[in-house]
Amino acid sequence: MVEVLDNIVVPGRPALDAGLAKPPFTQVHLHSTANILDSLESEKNYLSTSYESANYTHIVGWNPKTKQAEAWQVMATDGGAYDFGGDWNWEAYAAIEFAEGSITNKEQFFATYKIYIELAIQLAKEAGITDFTLDTPEVPGVKTHNYASATGHGSDHVDPLPFLERWGVSYDQLKKDILNGVASQPKEPQGVVVGAVVEPYRADDKDKGTLFTADAVTTSAGIAQLASYLLAGGADQFAWADNGIPTAFVDEYDSTGENKTEDQVIEVGSYFRFNVNFVITSQANNATSGKNYSFIIPEGYTSGYGFWVLTDYLREVK
Repeated sequence: MVEVLDNIVVPGRPALDAGLAKPPFTQVHLHSTANILDSLESEKNYLSTSYESANYTHIVGWNPKTKQAEAWQVMATDGGAYDFGGDWNWEAYAAIEFAEGSITNKEQFFATYKIYIELAIQLAKEAGITDFTLDTPEVPGVKTHNYASATGHGSDHVDPLPFLERWGVSYDQLKKDILNGVASQPKEPQGVVVGAVVEPYRADDKDKGTLFTADAVTTSAGIAQLASYLLAGGADQFAWADNGIPTAFVDEYDSTGENKTEDQVIEVGSYFRFNVNFVITSQANNATSGKNYSFIIPEGYTSGYGFWVLTDYLREVK
């Protein structure tokens, strides 16, 4: 049985007290915080001042003070939650956040993941849930935020899947572990992860290496930008606000990809290579396509110069 430490900072049951949620409450919700910097304590402190807009009942993570994984209760159960961003908010008996920023190595991750799984089942039993199959269309059960989003019962969030995958836990493994109530050992993570220094490359055409084509150009807020539909996952997935690439971080090349052009004027159809390396600061799965995307920032720059690209088109710079 998981020892749950009392760290309640949310008064009452906001959703129930406001008349938005009504019993019975027959769901347990699984999340991760998507914050790679904040500790358990920081997440709790933030919740204490922001619970009227978003809240949850429990958070798990690694506590550096006690040097162990812990489960904290931060709000009362059995009253709904402001967590999924949809109608399933009102079904929550409990909602569990995995504090991403508290984890710095695989030993900490697995110790916390064990608590995450066991706590989910412990709370599900309290709620009277008897079927521990993860993410079913029926109302009662254990649900990920990703599933709620994909089925119209939540926002557009896809947690906790990208975070768990980065530490070697696939969606299939999560399903098995919830069903069995026991955490199995994660596989070694594959591919680039948050914090890696990377460069975009042509995963679709290794002969072209790091040579891309500009599909559109624009200037927004005084910043010249280009579009690469390939890096965005298709023209239908592209948005300037999310995927626009500042042209300051590329050099124009001729069609051979061997020589820089003299004018360095990026136009539609221009060939280009990136002239900087990037740092991955966040990753997420597209709720519709299931493809993983990375938010990358040029080394030495702020997030205002970052953009989202398909993770498959990034490789780590050794």
